[in-house]
Amino acid sequence: MQVGTHLTLFDLNQTIRAKLVEAFPESLWVIAEISEIKVGTTGHCYIDLIQKDKRTNSLKAKASATIWASTFRMLRPYFETTTGRPLTSGMKILIRATVEYHELYGLSLKVMDIDPTYTIGEMELQRQQTIQKLVDDGVFEMNKQVEFPMVPLHIAVISSETSAGFVDFMHQLKSNEYGFVFRTTIFQATMQGKEAEPSILLALDSIFNAVDQFDTVVIIRGGGAQADLSYFDSYWLAFHIAQFPLPVITGIGHTKDISVCDMVSNTSVKTPTAAAELLIQKIAEFDYRLTEFTQILTDTVEELITEHQQKLKHVFRKVIGVTNMLSQHENSLNILAHDIKSITERHLSQKKWMLTSAFKTITSRTKAILLQERTTSERNKLELRHNLSSMVTSENKVLKAKEIIFKNLHPDKILRRGYSITRVNGKAIKSADKLHSGEIIKTTLACGTIISSILPTE
Repeated sequence: MQVGTHLTLFDLNQTIRAKLVEAFPESLWVIAEISEIKVGTTGHCYIDLIQKDKRTNSLKAKASATIWASTFRMLRPYFETTTGRPLTSGMKILIRATVEYHELYGLSLKVMDIDPTYTIGEMELQRQQTIQKLVDDGVFEMNKQVEFPMVPLHIAVISSETSAGFVDFMHQLKSNEYGFVFRTTIFQATMQGKEAEPSILLALDSIFNAVDQFDTVVIIRGGGAQADLSYFDSYWLAFHIAQFPLPVITGIGHTKDISVCDMVSNTSVKTPTAAAELLIQKIAEFDYRLTEFTQILTDTVEELITEHQQKLKHVFRKVIGVTNMLSQHENSLNILAHDIKSITERHLSQKKWMLTSAFKTITSRTKAILLQERTTSERNKLELRHNLSSMVTSENKVLKAKEIIFKNLHPDKILRRGYSITRVNGKAIKSADKLHSGEIIKTTLACGTIISSILPTE
């Protein structure tokens, strides 16, 4: 190698720097994805930018970018106000930057501006893809189809216990004008930042484990930054809300638009206070219908009572008329009863004499008949005894003959004559067709038992 043809590393880096300044004399717009973002104590913002392959999702390019504090103080609030979200990892952005190269630190981009409209378009595309995936998975409308309880008194609340939204929600419930008493259980969750999604999912799992204890779930948020609402467009959070077995009310506290979680929830309201008012009005409606039904029932009962009172008065008047008529007939009946008594006494006296005469006649005739029947009975008794004795003797002969036959038919005697009994599974076999290869048979003889196995026939 000839002396003078080599470069020092510093000279090389200076040459690269000069070439880059020559190639990119002005700022240019660059599309990239944020891999990591940090804000230093001095206010400077440091970003790692990447580009992924659309087909394989592998890294194609990577660069560092810096937003100096003076620029970041202006860009940050404008971006968050316009997009409704903070600059976060995974977000695609369009930046205007100058290409810089430092001999010691290498290549970097100095960010001059960020176009929030590009990010809004990317976010909306991702949001629409999330909505379509929920629809394709068949869960988008599931929670809306869960029947809302008529009296939602037992409420599971997912929120931060110290947030202004939760305080407003509880105040609205407790100070309702009807005096309804709600039983609320708070499931503590982080409602902003990166921890919001896993924290809310954990709270939903806890409620699911005690699902029979609650009527509905309320997810409320208030007092946080508008930019932290992006987590409520998460597919997995919306997926869990859509499939939850209880109706879910979202009161996330934003008014510009609705999140994907709002779309899949049973009912969406703008604020935590509105969520509380919804629950109050649900019970108020039930109370009104109950009061209305009670009034209808009361009016109906009163009408029936009035109607029956009129009928009773009419019946009472008829009873009085019948009573007067009965009083008149009572006198006539008394006279008639006296006449009947006199006639009856005379008639009974005559009949008494006739019965006495008849009794004497019947008594004498009865004695003669009884004597005759007694004689006949004794004769029949003797004949019956003789006949029964003959029948018993004849039946005993028949029974002894049958006993001899039964003893000869006993299995033991049959076996002693050279016969045997073959059984399979305790049941006697009457035909070889019922036997199958491999079965075990048991043959009982007069003296002993033979165990055999059925072999296949050739």
